Amino acid sequence: GKCGPCLIKFGQWIATRPDIFPEDLTVPLSELHTRAPAHPFSHTKRSLEEAYSPAKYDKDIFLTLSPEPIASGAVAQVHRGILHDGTDVAVKEKHPRVDSIGSVGLSLLRTAAWSLTKLFRLEDFSLEESIDQFSDVMMAQLDLSKEAHNLIRFRQNFKDFPRVHFPRPLMEHTNTNVLVETFEEGVPVSVYLSHNNKTLSDNQRKSLAYLGVSSFLKMMNVSSPN
Repeated sequence: GKCGPCLIKFGQWIATRPDIFPEDLTVPLSELHTRAPAHPFSHTKRSLEEAYSPAKYDKDIFLTLSPEPIASGAVAQVHRGILHDGTDVAVKEKHPRVDSIGSVGLSLLRTAAWSLTKLFRLEDFSLEESIDQFSDVMMAQLDLSKEAHNLIRFRQNFKDFPRVHFPRPLMEHTNTNVLVETFEEGVPVSVYLSHNNKTLSDNQRKSLAYLGVSSFLKMMNVSSPN
């Protein structure tokens, strides 16, 4: 549908709130973080050609680029590649027409929030204010260069945290529509948070929880914009 990116992003948010929604809902929706609908590789090639013109992305920049995405989200999808200097990278580029589709979706969400508020007298829930906040987040994610600058800021602020790593954005290959960053191996934290996961001891779970809370507070107190 035309509000696909917004609905996917909304589903991603629900997946992060097991304190509000049942596990039967949050677990399936968690797949949207990395397995949202992907676009064809032909669009990826066109995006890279436009981003790097007159240079040739497949001759001047990337030695190899996997045609199959390793992840796909609401706004963009990610391919793994290798630069000509041997750097292993993740290449993130936006879905087709996501800017215009996102704007339509946000308009529909605002209309729905206004209608629900008036029909069911939901003023106390501040639905329209929540949609406005969601809109700010959604629109910011449409500029991949902002994500690159955030990574730079996080890397600087966490330089004294040896257990926390962020990818390094390669700004010479990054713009509004394409983000190239060093590829980092990892496992989603949700794997360890699952009640069915028995690979961690109680002490390891506590250590992971402490690291997560410490990192979150560091981001809130130091890394968030003024």
